[in-house]
Amino acid sequence: MMGQLSFTQWLLVGATVLMFIALLLPWWSVTAVFLGTFSLDGFHSWGWLSFVAWLVILFLDLRLIVGDRLVGPSVSGILTTPMTARSIVVAGVAELIGNFLFIAVAPSGSGAGYSAGIGAGVIIAIICGLAVTYAGLLLTGVAWLPKPKWIST
Repeated sequence: MMGQLSFTQWLLVGATVLMFIALLLPWWSVTAVFLGTFSLDGFHSWGWLSFVAWLVILFLDLRLIVGDRLVGPSVSGILTTPMTARSIVVAGVAELIGNFLFIAVAPSGSGAGYSAGIGAGVIIAIICGLAVTYAGLLLTGVAWLPKPKWIST
């Protein structure tokens, strides 16, 4: 089944897996002289919004790839493929909003003996959010979206 996935589906799967890894990485850290380094992962503050969006994206990815076997025929009439694609876009944007709100409220800066700032996890999460949003837009088939000719949705 995995060999039959389109580029867009592979992009969604890759971004979903990488987003979970990003949630476990440091999103914010502070280094203080004599105290060492302390960091927070994506399961803090606005990172929770990104996590909830990730759960929705995971479900939608499975719905898109597995189809009616995941949700059953009664739900598949509501959660059609175009609705799934639009929902992926919304969830990707929600993930990005969680990432940017996390950055907005995280204290950063440096002073005498300390420095604080965002970590690699939130940067990777932003890239994943952009990839999910782009893939969802590809699935919706919007005409204005630039895409290479070799991409099939």
